[in-house]
Amino acid sequence: MLTLPVVDTNSVDPATLGAILAVLYLLADWGIRIVLIPVVIRRHRIGEALAWLSLIFFQPFIGAAVYFVVGRNVLGRKRIAQHDQATRLVDTHEHRLNQREHAPDPDEIPQNRRDLVRLARSLGRMPLVRGNDAQFIGDTQEFIRQLIETIDSAKHHVHLLYYIMRRDDAGERLCQAVERAAQRGVHCRILLDGVGSRTALEVFGPRMRKAGAEVLAALPVKLLRRQFARIDVRNHRKLAIIDGHIAFTGSHNACDADYGKTTVGEWVDLTARLTGPIVYQLQLTFLEDWVTETGVVPNDPSMFVTPEYTGDLPMQSVPSGPGDRNEAFHNIAVSAINEAEHAIVMTTPYLIPDEPSLLALKLRALAGVRTVIIVPEKPDQRLVAAAAKAYYEELLQAGVEIYLFQGGILHAKTFTIDNSFVLFGSANFDRRSFRLNYELNLLMIGAPVVKALHEHQMIYKSQSRRLTLDEVEAVPHWRQLMYHSAKLFSPVL
Repeated sequence: MLTLPVVDTNSVDPATLGAILAVLYLLADWGIRIVLIPVVIRRHRIGEALAWLSLIFFQPFIGAAVYFVVGRNVLGRKRIAQHDQATRLVDTHEHRLNQREHAPDPDEIPQNRRDLVRLARSLGRMPLVRGNDAQFIGDTQEFIRQLIETIDSAKHHVHLLYYIMRRDDAGERLCQAVERAAQRGVHCRILLDGVGSRTALEVFGPRMRKAGAEVLAALPVKLLRRQFARIDVRNHRKLAIIDGHIAFTGSHNACDADYGKTTVGEWVDLTARLTGPIVYQLQLTFLEDWVTETGVVPNDPSMFVTPEYTGDLPMQSVPSGPGDRNEAFHNIAVSAINEAEHAIVMTTPYLIPDEPSLLALKLRALAGVRTVIIVPEKPDQRLVAAAAKAYYEELLQAGVEIYLFQGGILHAKTFTIDNSFVLFGSANFDRRSFRLNYELNLLMIGAPVVKALHEHQMIYKSQSRRLTLDEVEAVPHWRQLMYHSAKLFSPVL
């Protein structure tokens, strides 16, 4: 029988023991660097790889731990396969034919926008459909009121998909509305992000299930999981569908306007109440996420009703996220910026562009296209805010106008391009929305919808102050260094 020798550490000279430990630490320190270099280089783009390598080289142990949690593959192969399978189960030939019936004739689309429409269809796999109506809701209490009122009128089903549902007044009222609907026989399917809505799942979930609703966590976080590689990949979508006729989507979450963070002011959001054939597309998006978690397509004929024309607005949904729709929003946003001829107005809470999107904004401004970006002056995330400020000087030098919103956290995510089209939804103008999170956005065509959304943008602008190049250049060097240090890590924020 083999026995290991017992080492009496008390008999070892302290200097020798210290030397041994120092050598072991040095070997581990450099071992982490050497092992992770090929891993990082192989898995990431140049900017992301440099950011990770900087962290790993400066702090190997901390860097390795952070990389293990949030730096590996976005999703495991099993999870991607599940979502792709769900998409195939939901996106059937019959559903494609039903949507095709509502597609406008090619000559109804402005010739200079046809490429963008085709790109959105190719990337998001949803066609442009006519006959829709959109009503924008800016006030959080009014949004919650309308959503609850619509749930209370539901006859067949209620589908809710939200990144955040909080245990606050708005969350409680929505929970009660779902309970009432389920108790009168309405089929309620509630899908909440496993991290953003963790408390709501724990508190409201049992109540809604007891009333008869189905409640699931999207991308649940588990200690041991092989199908899901990163805990920071989230379902960031905000979507409600009632009876297949009415939908709500935008930036509002299912919570009060303060998001539980009273020190930074209220969140200023924007949601669209939608009717028409677009609701059919949004139903498909909800079911893709639902089937990903359950593996089963609900057998419920009431989910897909014959769409009614309620307006004259052409639009298409653009779902994006890890998998086969990866970077759909990013690519469409960059293409939309490049198509601008007169004016771009954008609102976003987080401005962390990558190289293509940064270049697109600068080139449009340099070409004489008025380019306006409205962001909150005091965002809720300090590191993200510091990284964003590192891009301000470069954008201002190119002629981009930057306005700092004073009325709280501007959380609305909007694009208006010329007097022609709108991009609107859940995605921020940052790398997390570009490549990590599941997002849902809408492409809307036509001057009336641009005018309607532009009115909200101008309200935001009126509550903002314009940032000047002189102000940015006057920032102390030590603070600029802090901003640019944060910028180094912007590819992984």
